[in-house]
Amino acid sequence: MKRETNDKIFVLLLIFAFVLLPISVTAHDKDQGGHGGMHMSHMNEVKSMLKKELGERYNDPLPTPLKEDIEAGSKIFFTYCTACHGKSGKGDGPAAKSLPSKPANFTDPAHATFYSDQGRLWIIKNGVPNTPMTGWKGVLTDDEALKVLYYVKTLIKGKNDNMDHKRAHSHE
Repeated sequence: MKRETNDKIFVLLLIFAFVLLPISVTAHDKDQGGHGGMHMSHMNEVKSMLKKELGERYNDPLPTPLKEDIEAGSKIFFTYCTACHGKSGKGDGPAAKSLPSKPANFTDPAHATFYSDQGRLWIIKNGVPNTPMTGWKGVLTDDEALKVLYYVKTLIKGKNDNMDHKRAHSHE
């Protein structure tokens, strides 16, 4: 009888280890904005790809934006980006629920600053391979893509020194 009980406990532990534990870790990663496990691995792969694509330009600074650039970027963002990234840039737009991976949360400093500005601009233009993030080259001009990035940078929590964030939303 004791052997039978030990066998049952062993089987239950195996089920937990191979079925329930991976599900809970995956759910945790998704609920936490995807900063663990596979998501971080993918972000590191994208960063390597960006550095390869951009070479020495990867860390080049952007021109300093004018207030008008950020305001224009806000309008472009609300036209093209909110379906996935949401009005506040948290990755919670109406289309986000149906996507296989959660869109970037631009308000999270760890996520929003993971790539260089040039890397993020490249992503806006070209998208991210193997994700729902499509490139906007051919839809947005280079100048419009840059203005979107200027606006997105104002969404980072605690970093609204570029402009009064509420003014950017005045057209809603």
